[in-house]
Amino acid sequence: MATNSTLGITASTFMALDTEMATIASNLALTRVNASSAFVANFEVAAVENLKSAGAFASESAGNYSVGTNIVKGIKLAGLYQLISQGSQDQTGNPFDVMINGPGYAVVNTANGKAYTRDLRLIRSTVLKKGPYELDPGIIIPPEAREITLSPNGEWQAILPGQTAPTILGQMTLVIFNNPHALRPTKDNLYLETGPDGSGAPIPGIAGTDGYGEFVQHAVERSTVNPTDQLIRLVEVSKLYGYATKVIEREDEKEKQITRAA
Repeated sequence: MATNSTLGITASTFMALDTEMATIASNLALTRVNASSAFVANFEVAAVENLKSAGAFASESAGNYSVGTNIVKGIKLAGLYQLISQGSQDQTGNPFDVMINGPGYAVVNTANGKAYTRDLRLIRSTVLKKGPYELDPGIIIPPEAREITLSPNGEWQAILPGQTAPTILGQMTLVIFNNPHALRPTKDNLYLETGPDGSGAPIPGIAGTDGYGEFVQHAVERSTVNPTDQLIRLVEVSKLYGYATKVIEREDEKEKQITRAA
């Protein structure tokens, strides 16, 4: 059978390729999810065996080694992050479909605290919701309200009974993060902050002001995942599976030959 060294190195390669495959599958699924972006897996060297150190003494005639001799013993997952970018606008005609054009996340309240999202297919209830989650701050839409509009700065307005001029019902705010790539994705297309050493704390602001995007009514943000790119990567990973398998097969054959010779 293959040497332990080769098995260890190749095993870490297979684990990395499995992670890549799972990431590609997830990204392909995200092509159907509003306001989503592709994930990228990063890997790093797990261990290195140093056989010769550069500068170490070799011999009287040769002097010192000019270069070192190092063998990579395996790789490991260094991180899995999301390529945060804005998708194109998809007009829906639904007054409670909202897109954020530019930087920022809307805030919702969950059972475990605040969460953040750019996927704003809202539901008209006693208050506006994203799925089961109420917006923060809350926006109350009276049942009798009509001609409901959202301004770019987040103000919801409507005509109420007995009135001809619109009434402001509330204002949505946005938050931005110093490092949005470090937000932790969770279910329902929500994100969680990851503290001062990760995403940083949310920085609230008003839509349309410096550094913050604007709200667009009757629209949603499409996914930025490019399925063609993912399929190309799938082919590349499949080839690497084949190469790694051939390494194991060749090492096995080598070991069998040594055993027969003995």
